[in-house]
Amino acid sequence: MPTAALLPDATDPRKLTLAGDLRHGIEQNQLVLHYQPKADARTAAVLGVEAVRSTVELGRNLGLRVVAEGVEDLPTWRHLDAVGCDVPQGYYISRPISAEVFDQWLTNRTTEAVAVPS
Repeated sequence: MPTAALLPDATDPRKLTLAGDLRHGIEQNQLVLHYQPKADARTAAVLGVEAVRSTVELGRNLGLRVVAEGVEDLPTWRHLDAVGCDVPQGYYISRPISAEVFDQWLTNRTTEAVAVPS
């Protein structure tokens, strides 16, 4: 399927179909915007903050929740939260675990205080 950028005429049926499909995906919560940040290991500063902000703005403008992948520590999550990311995903939340221990992990996680940016 061609991208909208390659279809300059706003009345082109292919562009209208693409826009409709995108809108439908958003309305059905089938489209999630993910961004994997890069952090400086020495300072925990998120690199490419402008790219992060732009990605978050894109998600907001599309009415999406923004998931930051690859979050490994609280300082990185604080930076991402400050620019508007909704959800962290990565080693900060949990290392990979087996399906057998997931239910117990989830039970423990929902009963413990989870560190969130302050």
